[in-house]
Amino acid sequence: MDKHLKSLATSHLDAKFVKLDAENAPFFVTKLGIKTLPCVILFRKGIAGDRIVGFQDLGGKDDFSTRKLEALLIKKGIIEEKKKDEDEEAEYDESRRRTVRYSGIHDSDSE
Repeated sequence: MDKHLKSLATSHLDAKFVKLDAENAPFFVTKLGIKTLPCVILFRKGIAGDRIVGFQDLGGKDDFSTRKLEALLIKKGIIEEKKKDEDEEAEYDESRRRTVRYSGIHDSDSE
């Protein structure tokens, strides 16, 4: 589940993806009523509205595709479907990344 969500997070910047380790966050596990892992809780406007528990909505096995998870999140209204030209535009923007500049002078404060 982690690798699929990481992949989707980079292409759906309009949504926030947060990962919590259940063992290190017992308060949230109790508060959100998490019984089975993995559990993806889907929030809308700060309110937990839906969830994906285990792999039941993804074919019952952990070998599902990122596209299948993306389709499920689109169906549940969490992310928006990307149009083909948006994907191409994202690739274009990626190629125009700014670089970090630094001074070649070692004693300079601008580093």
